[in-house]
Amino acid sequence: MKLGDNDWTKVFVSTGAGLAPFVGMINQAGQLQPHIPIKLFAGLRDNIANFTQDFFRHPALDLLVTISGSSREESWPTFVSEGRINKLLTNNITSKIAKESEFYLCGNPDFVASTREFLENIGAASIVEESFGTVIK
Repeated sequence: MKLGDNDWTKVFVSTGAGLAPFVGMINQAGQLQPHIPIKLFAGLRDNIANFTQDFFRHPALDLLVTISGSSREESWPTFVSEGRINKLLTNNITSKIAKESEFYLCGNPDFVASTREFLENIGAASIVEESFGTVIK
């Protein structure tokens, strides 16, 4: 996966270990394209303990994380919510955003396929994806 060389907002969407490739990409964008806004939507099952916004080095990063396997705790950072990532996306990605952004998807095949379908249905112009694991039937 490689970042597009343009001034479009970059929107990263991942679940679980799909977050790993985005860390380097976001930090590289912070060095090469610090003026370009970045949104990161990360869906995690339950472990938020070691997750911090300081992990990323980009001045224009907007981080939104959702936890699906446990209830919200007061100790969670403000950028963390409870629920599934598809709800987080439908509440935050409009057709206008979709048409003006470049999307990067990484996670299990079912997640990537359903997210691609959602983005295509609202008019996303650019989608790059990588999936891993087994398709769940």
